[in-house]
Amino acid sequence: MSPPITHSLERSNAKPGSRSLADLLAFVDATQQYTPQQTDASDAGGQHDAGSARSPAPAVDLMALLARCLGNIDLIVRVLTRFKNTGSADIDHLGQAIEHSDLDAVVDISHRLKGAASNVSAAGLQRIAAEMEQLARSRKHSELPEAMTHLRREWSEFERYAEAFAPGASALSPSPVRPSN
Repeated sequence: MSPPITHSLERSNAKPGSRSLADLLAFVDATQQYTPQQTDASDAGGQHDAGSARSPAPAVDLMALLARCLGNIDLIVRVLTRFKNTGSADIDHLGQAIEHSDLDAVVDISHRLKGAASNVSAAGLQRIAAEMEQLARSRKHSELPEAMTHLRREWSEFERYAEAFAPGASALSPSPVRPSN
């Protein structure tokens, strides 16, 4: 059985570029019951309160992103697409930096990822990237691989969420994305 997240804007008769606020609100309604696929509380970066009755937050707070993008759904698709591209590259580079014990690079990349995650209202990614930045600043290299595992899990959730919202969005990217320094 598929989780409600599989409902996408593509199910409406709208073509890309003509998405409406009603389409977005229908998507948000469909994702209200969405529960990220986590196996235990530690998958949420160690921040989940086991006694809490509420389910973990979705990978992207679409209502916050909608407000941030002033209701422009096409802008939301572009922002998510850009973040999918740059975030994926950053995560690969972050993994390499951890393997090579390059803590300065871990600080830089995780800081950049933290800011980008904030821009797309991806609180889980933002929190884990902030934790990784702090671990690298504190020179706690031994704790970074576990944090990287949490980051990759949360990234997978983000990709599922972004793909459900804007299927094939990465193929629609109008221009190449340049890494920021």
